[in-house]
Amino acid sequence: MGRDVHLHNHPSRVEHWRHVIEIAAFIIAASWAVYIFIYQERIKPETVPPHFQVTVFVEDHPLSDGRLFVKVRMHIKNDRESTASFAGLYINSYGERYGSKAGPYLNRPASGIIESGDALVPEPEHLVSAFVNEWHSFGTDKTFDLPPGGTFEESVGFAIERKLYDTVKVRWRICWSHPTTLVLDPGLQRLADGSYSFEKTRKIDYARLPGLDCVGQRRGDPFPL
Repeated sequence: MGRDVHLHNHPSRVEHWRHVIEIAAFIIAASWAVYIFIYQERIKPETVPPHFQVTVFVEDHPLSDGRLFVKVRMHIKNDRESTASFAGLYINSYGERYGSKAGPYLNRPASGIIESGDALVPEPEHLVSAFVNEWHSFGTDKTFDLPPGGTFEESVGFAIERKLYDTVKVRWRICWSHPTTLVLDPGLQRLADGSYSFEKTRKIDYARLPGLDCVGQRRGDPFPL
């Protein structure tokens, strides 16, 4: 009769520590994968504010009745990793005319901004177009989210008398938040000259609460006609 032979293989101390190191390396790799997926892909984008690349174009075309048709076009791109929910957008356009002679020039186009020098002095500007776009945060039934890398374009058209103005100056503002079900009101107002403004704006703590923020061009970009 044959006998059963049982062989017992006891790993050496070196093999034991090799297995321990392999298990530890596997745990570290798995933890890193979880960090990349959950934090980098889910948590971090929700706490980093969007950043917008905004480009404004102004085109003008003569009309048959002697007037000038002006088109203001705004191109917006979200170049961050987080989604932005738009609350509102306004575009105010002003006609501006310059004097024929150069002289001392001092202007305060916005709070904290002073322009001075010796140049053609512009006459007081006049509002020629005021446009506003309303989305969900105003309480309407429309929603508009701009995802990472997403683009959006808005355009405004109006007619003015030819040679009445030398330039068109464009001032704009965008109010937005992280995606939220809250109704966030930026405080839309119509000013005395007919232009639009958002008054209830504040900086927000992105890590605590999805709130409201606004960015824009207070000084205004002039475009020759």
